[in-house]
Amino acid sequence: DTNRLFITSPSFWLNTSILFFYLCCESSVVGWLVTYFKESGIFGPFLAQSSASFLWIMMMVGRLVCALISTKVNKNKLLVSLALIQVVFFFIMISSSQLPLILIGLVGVGLGMSGMYPTTLGTMDPRYNSSTVATGTCIAVATLGAVIMPSIVGVVAQNRGLAGGVSVIGVAYTMMLLLSVIKLLCERKVQ
Repeated sequence: DTNRLFITSPSFWLNTSILFFYLCCESSVVGWLVTYFKESGIFGPFLAQSSASFLWIMMMVGRLVCALISTKVNKNKLLVSLALIQVVFFFIMISSSQLPLILIGLVGVGLGMSGMYPTTLGTMDPRYNSSTVATGTCIAVATLGAVIMPSIVGVVAQNRGLAGGVSVIGVAYTMMLLLSVIKLLCERKVQ
């Protein structure tokens, strides 16, 4: 029975974990980005506020690009590429104090985030995608990342400063990338 089979499936939990860490990153970046740019003094209030809109525009552009290329490339390779793009450009964005580099980082993060969620779901075993219970469980568990992570960033920011809080997001990005690589390696082993 597919409704129970997913509970013991490592591939199901691997996909769910990738989505969990992705949503940790997405909600934290979207939630803390404006505050980070304002308080660091890198951007003025208007530019800091505009950064979130710019990020969403890049995500929409990236989704169109991912939709076009997802039928032509291996989805697990695309997943690793999207995760790697996010990690590299996130670290560029938070480690720089120069506006052009920050904007390049913002563009990369938005483009990398764009296809992560649908591509991860697209690589899940079709039996689980067609099961309401499995899909619902995956989305519910993954969404916990979006709920928990901004609070963790806030707690760390209170104790270690905003830069420390934002750097915690880097840990979630690294976990997402690592799990995406493991998923790709598992696929190669099966073939």
